[in-house]
Amino acid sequence: MMEVGLRRIAGDAGYSGSFVEHYLLPVIYPAGLTRDIQFGLAGLVILINVAIYGQLVYRWQVSRSK
Repeated sequence: MMEVGLRRIAGDAGYSGSFVEHYLLPVIYPAGLTRDIQFGLAGLVILINVAIYGQLVYRWQVSRSK
């Protein structure tokens, strides 16, 4: 709210809503983002996470067996 107040003092119209609504939601949920794309991106994130943790567990087990 402070940013909007300062913008209005400076002569700008400001914006409605919160900082998150104004700046972050369009980045997180861009126009044209469908449910299928969201599920695909979620699956990709999960696969990358499983691969990284799998590698860490493998390295931990190898170093522990020495």
